[in-house]
Amino acid sequence: MGVCRVTVRGDWVIVGQTGRDRKGLKGLWSAIVVAGLLLALCCVAWVVLQAALPRPLFEPLEYATELYSREGELLGVRLAADGYWRLQLDLSGVDPQLVHFLTLIEDRRFQTHPGVDLLALLRATGQLLWRGAIHSGGSTLTMQLVRLSDPSPRTLLYKLQQLGAALKLEQRWDKRQILRRYLELAPYGGNLEGVRAATRFYWQQEPQRLTLAQIALLLAIPQAPEARRPDRHPDNALAARDSILQQLLAQGVVSVADYQRAREQPLPLRYRAANSLPYLWSAIPTESRRQITTIEASIQRKLETISSREQQRLDRYSTLAAMVVNNRTREIVAWVGHGDYGDSDRHGYLDLTAAIRSPGSTLKPLFYALAMQQGGLHPQTIVLDQPFASGDYRPKNFTERFYGEVSLSEALRLSLNVPAVKVLHYVGSEPFIEQLKRAGVALQLSQSPPSLAIALGGVGVTLRQLLQLYSALADDGVVRPLQLLSTDGLTAVEPISEPLFTPLASAFVTESLAEAARPIGFSQQPYRLALKTGTSYGFHDAWAVGYNRDYTMAVWVGRADGGFSSPRVGLNDAAPLVWQLFQQLPQVGLPRYRLTEQQQRWLALSAAELPLGLRYFPNDRAQAEGGGMQWQQPPVSRLWRQRWQGEAVRLQFSGGELPVSWFLDQRPVALKQLQRDWLWQPLQSGAYRVQVVDRLGRSLELRVELVEP
Repeated sequence: MGVCRVTVRGDWVIVGQTGRDRKGLKGLWSAIVVAGLLLALCCVAWVVLQAALPRPLFEPLEYATELYSREGELLGVRLAADGYWRLQLDLSGVDPQLVHFLTLIEDRRFQTHPGVDLLALLRATGQLLWRGAIHSGGSTLTMQLVRLSDPSPRTLLYKLQQLGAALKLEQRWDKRQILRRYLELAPYGGNLEGVRAATRFYWQQEPQRLTLAQIALLLAIPQAPEARRPDRHPDNALAARDSILQQLLAQGVVSVADYQRAREQPLPLRYRAANSLPYLWSAIPTESRRQITTIEASIQRKLETISSREQQRLDRYSTLAAMVVNNRTREIVAWVGHGDYGDSDRHGYLDLTAAIRSPGSTLKPLFYALAMQQGGLHPQTIVLDQPFASGDYRPKNFTERFYGEVSLSEALRLSLNVPAVKVLHYVGSEPFIEQLKRAGVALQLSQSPPSLAIALGGVGVTLRQLLQLYSALADDGVVRPLQLLSTDGLTAVEPISEPLFTPLASAFVTESLAEAARPIGFSQQPYRLALKTGTSYGFHDAWAVGYNRDYTMAVWVGRADGGFSSPRVGLNDAAPLVWQLFQQLPQVGLPRYRLTEQQQRWLALSAAELPLGLRYFPNDRAQAEGGGMQWQQPPVSRLWRQRWQGEAVRLQFSGGELPVSWFLDQRPVALKQLQRDWLWQPLQSGAYRVQVVDRLGRSLELRVELVEP
């Protein structure tokens, strides 16, 4: 028991402690402080040990879907389900120098600490106590990964929980797993996450081989992602990159020369998320994160360049679409769904390869081929190109003139309309549509049953459907579905049905189209290309489809909304794109067909060598040989010269079947009764051409020359 000391001063009594008492009290306070510290440490330890690992850390990451060409070139990226541009990463695909410098800058003892670097924490604490600010943080890469997986408010309690989570994470994952996940989640501003997304966005390359300047920028941005985005804050990004370079130089891991060269490198100027083929996504399964397509990057670039150049020549509201397929495999090797993707005036988000449009004359080769394989015809068979009527339907040629007797091959080459209508009538409109449907190509009909107007574009078709059908002409008549997802690039996909065309019919069509008119500027090209153009009614749509042995290409030019801006003609507006691309591809010639020697000899027959039954198209034979139709008034056969003084002229013929149609200079004559005679009142003297066509399409022609006395 201590002893008290009592002192009396005046009216006051002072009671004090001895030195031994004071010493004991001081010890008591020290014990209390130590106990408090121990309790605090226990609390900290409890918090750390109770810390749970963030659940998202062990859940599968949502990755963006990557679309590649056959050669492995990235074509496009579809954002992950959470809206981030995050790409799956393999450490073997990351520049080792980036990984090395990352640990030097962010976590020097990454390979040895258990998730928490105590020396770094003590250093950071000391800086805070003595300098009032932390100049070198104490967070390890493991701790940063925990924070990236659970971005809660950065309180002291959260910091303690982060320490515990980092320790636990190191017990479950090895260092390579931690590095990989960190490099996948490192923030680069906006919705960019991960090193691969950053290198793809800023430099359009993989992170496998990087320059020192690129590495420094990749290390600098995650420290302050939004403030250091090169696309928005280039000055901040440049200063931060150069600061990283300075740190690397100070640590002696880069030479002065490399440091200087890196500082001289500019920031990336082009920022682009790969998405050159946005319309492909509708054909890509959503469950796959990496898809290899059939697109051949070299041909795709050529087509994009040609399309972009041609798009600039079009008016404000017009655009184009184009596609190229491999004839052997039916793989789509190039695809431009819209010439100006994203443009609102041109409805730039539509894939116009799937748009239904009038095909103009592009269906003609198809029913010519079907007519040929039905028998009774030969490429040199004569068909009459003259005024023709089927009910109220009176087709005219694009040039508004008639050519008389032409071979089927020439009629197809010139794309004459009257012979085409006759050929379709020979095949039958309904059988033609049904045969295409059985081959997997269902056309959009404007009326049912289909009429002969489909010969000249009176039906709806898509660019992809035309490709499917024309590539069959290049493959012995076999129709196969188009492919987008890659197989082996060698194997042809199974046919949809039995061959639509015979090899003989396909060979006839190909040889005819190879002699068709070429667009201006390509008439002297030495190589051969089978080409068919088409122009829809009203000049709204321009088409061209061309093929050689290896590839088939289709082009459409017009307005996405189907409206009219300026006249479009297939030969002028679409065909040049086909020729421009094919002249950049290997010149392999026309397709080769499996023909017997007898078929080859038959195909090579001249008109004079044809049997009598093959010389004329059915029904035209009778017309050519008289057909029982002959002129009665005037009593001549082809030419009539007559002195004329203004009187009416009676024209009359015999034979034929009523009703009949009269034509004067290729223009129909409006008569109340379509009979075998016509009282014609010429307006002046001169030369005239009179034609009459009966119900069966047989015709009679007369040239009249009226001479004033």
